[in-house]
Amino acid sequence: MQPLMSEYALAKRAGSIVGNVLRPFRMNIDFQDPAYCRIHGHTLTILVENAGQQNRVRQLTPRLCAAVASGGLPITEVDVRIIAKQPLPSLNLALPTSPRHPSAVGAAAITHMLDEIEDPSLKETMTRLRDALTPDTSARQQVLEEKLVPRIPCARPRAPTPCGIYR
Repeated sequence: MQPLMSEYALAKRAGSIVGNVLRPFRMNIDFQDPAYCRIHGHTLTILVENAGQQNRVRQLTPRLCAAVASGGLPITEVDVRIIAKQPLPSLNLALPTSPRHPSAVGAAAITHMLDEIEDPSLKETMTRLRDALTPDTSARQQVLEEKLVPRIPCARPRAPTPCGIYR
């Protein structure tokens, strides 16, 4: 517990120094928050919200190293990473889903590939994917019947010709 608290205290001190260096560049991030500034050994990890901020902080890495060293912290390296944005839990936003259309060709390709897979968990996952991609035969039959048998709006049914064409 003690090393964790000492790293937390060091991260807060480093975050304070980093915040002072980056303040003129208008980054709206509280680097004293451990979600954005962490220390692992002698590496200071700074987490930013987008690629633009990441590039700016990387350009300022020599200035940050000098400021942290003058603050008396045992930091020899600065690592800058992008933190993933999480949707707000209070909004209850549903993640967008893309519809998965059945594909007999895709299912056949996976079936062919299953013989070569040796890992049992991967094989099970690919089998489930194949089963999800395999089209339902009753739905396929219904679609084919709708395409082959045209619907003619008339009061009395007409007899088809030998070619199957209605007159």
